[in-house]
Amino acid sequence: MTERTATLREITDALATARGMSTDEHERLYSRARTMRDRGLIFTRLPRSQGRETKYAEGDICAAVTAISMSLAGTSQDVIAAMLGQLRTFGPRGEIHACGTPAFEDHLAAIRSGAPVFVRFDVVHLGDDSGRWPGTHSRMGSLASLGLEEEFERTDAYGATYRIEKSDLIPVTLHCKPVLDILAED
Repeated sequence: MTERTATLREITDALATARGMSTDEHERLYSRARTMRDRGLIFTRLPRSQGRETKYAEGDICAAVTAISMSLAGTSQDVIAAMLGQLRTFGPRGEIHACGTPAFEDHLAAIRSGAPVFVRFDVVHLGDDSGRWPGTHSRMGSLASLGLEEEFERTDAYGATYRIEKSDLIPVTLHCKPVLDILAED
């Protein structure tokens, strides 16, 4: 199967169609996506060519749709950036993320097939009760693989205590599959 590509306009039009938005809402959604792209939240692994509209590969499309959907739900851009930094192996300028994983690309077949894929985003504090050294931890996969256990605090082998302060579950397949299906029709 050849990998589909799409422009940012095509992605936002497909997302707006999937959500049943009006024409005015299409334009506002595209404007939001352009702002997110300009701020480095939406980017592509495909090479850019001067004078041509940027194309996004399917993994990039899923990452963009997830980021836009989170933004529409009121998630801050800092949280979106932290999540993408851990679920992508590269950044908006092509820099390599040493701790990132190619999560969207790794789960693309499952998303295409409609299998439930989620992102679990945790805000974690390391240290004593003062809550110092906050950080984030993002994982993508099925509900079973994400470990939705009741353990909110753990101590590692070095004696460091990690406490989950907040956890969000983002339904990637729910947001991305309709967009990929609409793009496939074109």
